[in-house]
Formats: sequence, C-alpha cells, structure tokens
Amino acid sequence: MTDIAEVPFLLYFKCTEAQMEERILGRAKSSAVVRADDNIETIKKRFEGFNKETMPIIELFQKQHTCHTIDAGRKIDNIYADVRVLFESLTKKK
Repeated sequence: MTDIAEVPFLLYFKCTEAQMEERILGRAKSSAVVRADDNIETIKKRFEGFNKETMPIIELFQKQHTCHTIDAGRKIDNIYADVRVLFESLTKKK
C-alpha cells in the first residue's frame, strides 16, 4: 500500500484559457524544439481535461479554505512576488 502525505494547501495559478493558449502558441513559435502537442486542437483537449479532472480538486481545496490562488495572467515578476509573500506568510505560521 502506498502512503499519501497530507496536503496542507494547494497553490493554484489561475489564468484564462485565452492567456494560456496565447502563451503555449507563443512558446511554440519561439522555441527551438517543436512540440507536436502545441496546436489548437490539443490545447483545447488539455483545457477540457483540466476542467474535468483538476477543477474538482481545486474546488475541494477552496471549500476547505486551503486553496491559495495566484493571478497568473500578469507579468512573471508580479506572480513571483505574490508567491514569495504567500510562502513567507505560510512559513511564519508554523
């Protein structure tokens, strides 16, 4: 039997599908490595899978007030700053 550790919180980087699509397709254009799965059809399937399989887990953590959501639709430096503040506040609570 596999032991599973208790998860104290969930960190959810929230971003619109339009923003994610733009970033994935931008990565495909600028990367030296071409990924076969960086296309609209596959991206839409990823979104469907995320909404079906992952969102219920996020919603469970939200109901338990253990989900920390970061707005990932912003610049990387702003996202990083928010994550850093969150982790500093969580480590101070211990």
